[in-house]
Amino acid sequence: MMNFAKIPTPSAPTRERANGTFFQRIRSWRKNEDGAVLVEYALCLPLLLLMLFLTLEFAHLKMRQISLDRVTDQTFRELRLGLIPNPDHDSVKDAMCAKTLARIILWDCSESLLLQVREVERSVWNLDLGQTNCLDTTPEDGYMPPIDFTAGIENQLMIARACLIQRSLFPPMDALRSLPRYDEFGNFALVSKSAFVNEPF
Repeated sequence: MMNFAKIPTPSAPTRERANGTFFQRIRSWRKNEDGAVLVEYALCLPLLLLMLFLTLEFAHLKMRQISLDRVTDQTFRELRLGLIPNPDHDSVKDAMCAKTLARIILWDCSESLLLQVREVERSVWNLDLGQTNCLDTTPEDGYMPPIDFTAGIENQLMIARACLIQRSLFPPMDALRSLPRYDEFGNFALVSKSAFVNEPF
């Protein structure tokens, strides 16, 4: 016959000490500040990343705009001095996209650039080029871009505009939707304007 020893039940003071230890651990856990920095980091990280993306997108877009302004001024200076033989839309565009600055910074320049050059009627001095003329990024079959390009003659006042379609540095995000987009793909239309007088050839 087996003899089972009676398991002693904890006395009241023992139960109170155990309960006290349990609640002390709870209070100690609530007061423990280990990992508090990690919580702050997790809350601030998305905001910091958003600010980083915005800064990079704005900076890169501004750099491309400045580069387009620079190569536009250089190219139309060559045009007014007669340094581009038989100037037409394609030859002037090739001269612009051949610039070192354009090759490095302006993405897909030769495929995404559209120029507009016309004379200014001195009788009315109308400098308005009308609606911005840019490439269609979703063309239908047989689409031809509307080209309005006239090199002009000696001593003629000319006004010009270059429109370059550029893709975003980052995929389109809600925080970047305030930037003016050109199409549904999130591309930007960078526009640069210039005016010049053709020199005597």
